[in-house]
Formats: sequence, C-alpha cells, structure tokens
Amino acid sequence: MEQEESGKVIYEETYGIFSLQEDEVANLINKNLPVYKNVFVDINMDSGIPYVRVQSDDQKHFVRVIKALKKSLAFFMMTLPNKTFEEMLVELLIQKRIKISTAESMTGGLIASTLVGVPNASSVLQEAFIVYSDEAKQKVLDVSPFSLETYGVCSQEVAREMVEKLYLLTNAEICISVTGIAGPTGGDETNPVGSVYIGLKTFNQTEVLFHKFRGDRNQVRKLATMTAICKVILHFIH
Repeated sequence: MEQEESGKVIYEETYGIFSLQEDEVANLINKNLPVYKNVFVDINMDSGIPYVRVQSDDQKHFVRVIKALKKSLAFFMMTLPNKTFEEMLVELLIQKRIKISTAESMTGGLIASTLVGVPNASSVLQEAFIVYSDEAKQKVLDVSPFSLETYGVCSQEVAREMVEKLYLLTNAEICISVTGIAGPTGGDETNPVGSVYIGLKTFNQTEVLFHKFRGDRNQVRKLATMTAICKVILHFIH
C-alpha cells in the first residue's frame, strides 16, 4: 500500500500471524529480516495476536523486507496484506454464502463484536448469544443441568453441548461456542486460569478445542476470540 507523507511515497503493509507469541515473532524478525535504516518494522498486539507492520520510503528495501517476512513466516497462518483475520472470515462467508452463529460465555460477546466491526457482517452473522451464567446456558441453549453439574461449566462436554444446541437453535452452517476461565481467579488443578474450550460445528462436523492461554483477563478473552475466528478460517483454506 502506498501513501503520501511530506512529499514522499510511503510503502506500508501489515500482516497478522496466528499461532505465534509476540516474542516468537520478534525472534523470527530479528533473525531473518534484513536491516535497513529506512525500513521500520513493528509488532502490534492490540487484537491479542501479533500484527507485523512494515513501512519504508524506499521501495526496493521495502520489497526485500516483505519477501523475507513472508519467507520466515511461510509455515504459519498469515493474513493477506493489510487485512485482519476477522475481515478474511467475513469475506469468506460472504463469498460462500454461509451463516455463522455464536454462543459465548467467558468471551462475553467479543467474537460477535469483532465480526460486527467488519463491514457487511450483517449478511453472515445470523445470531449471537451471551450465555455467561449457568442459568443462561440452560435458558437460551437448553444445556442440561446434568452436564453443568457433572462436568463443570469449563469443560469439553459443556462446550460441545453448547455448540450442538446452538446449531439446533439457529441452523447456521458455522457455529462457535466458548467457555473457560479468564481469571484472575476461578481456576483449579483441572482447569487453571487461562483454560478455554472452543466448540466448533462446521456443517455436520463438531469438534472441541482446548487451549491454555497466557496473559491477563482481557488477553485471554482476546486470544480465545481470535483463535475461534482463525480456526474457522482454517476449515476453508486447508
């Protein structure tokens, strides 16, 4: 992307990287990218995952750094230039005419809110529910009291039942459920703080993913949100 700044042409591209921590991305950049005084590289973590921005007023050096960046991160999931993962997902769903619904506990609607931030999301986001309490999970999704009492709200079984009931309720081709412990309290030996179960139902296939995220309460919620979004994208690009 080119832009004018003080009479100079500025070249700039940003790429999101999934499944790497900030320090891992920084190490790859320091190890593999050529260093030029007129090329600026930084990492933004506002969304919970790394977005790498490359900026320069020298096209030749800019292209060399971009090529090195793509090569060093070739084995990891990246966004298209100057795209976010949520933009990629919404565009994919629009292209394939697929609807998505969410049922969120510990993320508190952050997945739906992130998708709504993308233009035209209304054409693919069918329904979104915040089912934070046990009572809400029973009332809205009809999650059984037996599952909640036997397995606990933070469990593979409850995440699976949430996403299965969400599918029955909304009939969306893609359904996401999230339950977990964002902290700073509430964890135990089985599910320490940062434990998150993400239920995904894509057409007729259901899976539950477990992740143990690092960071404070908001970081865990952001990581859970972006992981759910990226996992859905992976169903279409693999």
